[in-house]
Amino acid sequence: MKFLFCDFDGTLYRNSRISKEDIQAIIQWQQAGNQFVFATGRDIRSLEEKLSNYPQIKPNYVIGNNGATIGMTSYNKLNKENITNLLKAMNDQKPVIEHIKLSMAIGRQGLELIKIFSVAEALTVLNMNDAELYQMAIQFPTSEAAQVFVSSYAVKYPQCAFLQNIQTVDIVSQHTNKATAIAYLSDELAIASEHVYTIGDGLNDQNMLQQYTSATFPWVAESLKQSATYQVHSVAEWINHIQSATSL
Repeated sequence: MKFLFCDFDGTLYRNSRISKEDIQAIIQWQQAGNQFVFATGRDIRSLEEKLSNYPQIKPNYVIGNNGATIGMTSYNKLNKENITNLLKAMNDQKPVIEHIKLSMAIGRQGLELIKIFSVAEALTVLNMNDAELYQMAIQFPTSEAAQVFVSSYAVKYPQCAFLQNIQTVDIVSQHTNKATAIAYLSDELAIASEHVYTIGDGLNDQNMLQQYTSATFPWVAESLKQSATYQVHSVAEWINHIQSATSL
């Protein structure tokens, strides 16, 4: 049995759609007895919303929030004091943002996504005594503004990982990434590393591309191409390559 860990946005979900070829390849992959797992920066709720238009796709597992969650289970929460201090600094300096998304659990509720439009609102929500935060995603008007934010704050808050994806900066706890979640799931399921395959297109995929047999695309950043084992043009092409190579 082989496991394919696949990024969502920009990898499978491209140009606001999932191609028929990719859908069919995933179905055939699972019918052959293999497992298909999403490894995404999205929270599980927003992923499920997108997948509601593609009922044929039924992942065996979902790694969400850049590795902070597996399914509805969260195991790498952010330190509330660190994030409160970061938000207070942002409130003073007032960077231009479009919105903030908080992936959190409040009380005994499951993981929820809260979308807000100001730093002050984020501070109010975070100050709930029973709130646990797993990822904060900040959308900026431009990729340049996002880069300036990362440059300004990442060094000051080393307890957090700042993951930029174009205009969005995802903030998770230090050492949290998709590769650590894959390693955790591999231990739980006794998956040998030679049976793990990955594919992604963003800088938040780099760790999982480096650590496992992997694929990315010819149009991505040079550092990603150097991190991946192969370059392909679609998820379907990567699945076909794996199946052909492992059947020899």
